[in-house]
Amino acid sequence: AFGVAVSKGIVSYDQLVCRDWPEFATDEGKKALTVKEILQHRSGFAVLDVPVSPEMLSKAGMKKNLMAEAYEKTTQQFPDYQCAPSSKSIYHRMFRDNFTGEVVRKALGGNTTFGEWSAENVFKPLSPEGT
Repeated sequence: AFGVAVSKGIVSYDQLVCRDWPEFATDEGKKALTVKEILQHRSGFAVLDVPVSPEMLSKAGMKKNLMAEAYEKTTQQFPDYQCAPSSKSIYHRMFRDNFTGEVVRKALGGNTTFGEWSAENVFKPLSPEGT
């Protein structure tokens, strides 16, 4: 679904995360972070600085910016991994799947979740009923 958002010009792999999400850029490393670095597990993040609750991951929580605020409050634990050779990576699921979803949500204006957008623009057209 993220690739479809890229193909439609909503986001790009080389764009700065803070392009549509200026609140995220709370330090120099985060200001320079690209979407590609998130997808390559080279964002420099290993854990969130705040605990994640089920409410944060719910559709209502996402629309209230709860996950976005968690990402905004989190500092890079390994800033030297950003823009490092591909041999340096660190994996954390929350900083790839949910985070890239937040990037798309912010690019769309923040009123729809990535799941809602994906259902309407990716999965519905692919279903037998959508053709």
